[in-house]
Parts: sequence; structure tokens; C-alpha cells
Amino acid sequence: MAKLQIFVNGNFADGEEVYQIGSKNTDGTGETNDGEYDIVVYDPMRKPEAEARLKELSKNADKSSEKKEEKKASKKDTEAKPTAKKRKTPTKSKS
Repeated sequence: MAKLQIFVNGNFADGEEVYQIGSKNTDGTGETNDGEYDIVVYDPMRKPEAEARLKELSKNADKSSEKKEEKKASKKDTEAKPTAKKRKTPTKSKS
């Protein structure tokens, strides 16, 4: 995932800047295509709120990437040790 950042996207009625969270829009080469952003959090926020949300999102992203690494490691462990399947014994029918 591209690095998230806060950016100004307009002004509130009182003149204070509106912030949103997203990542720079890029073309296939990784260069910024048009200087615009792919918005991730659409909520209009003031700067302190946007900074707090970005920090929270960054923490969650770090935790989820750690969990993915743990799952990969545990999956490799289970793949190395196949479990034996028990066969059901046939039952005799009464006639």
C-alpha cells in the first residue's frame, strides 16, 4: 500500500482548511501522475483530527502487517507437518 498522508482539500465555511487522508496518485512507474491523491478517508477534518486519524491508521497498518507475517510463518509450519487422516472402519450391516 502506498504511504498515507494528510492533504488539504478545500476550506470550511469559517475559512479553516479541510484535510483528508490518502496517498499520492501514481502511474505505473511509481511517479506521481497528476499530483492528485487517492482518498482513503473521505471525512472532512481539521488538521489535529486528521493527524490523529493518520497516526491511528498507521498503527493499525503496522499491526495488520505483523499479523500477516505471523500467519505466513504459522502456515509454513503446518505445511511442513502434514496430519494423518483417520480412516473410518466399515460397519457391518445386519441382515
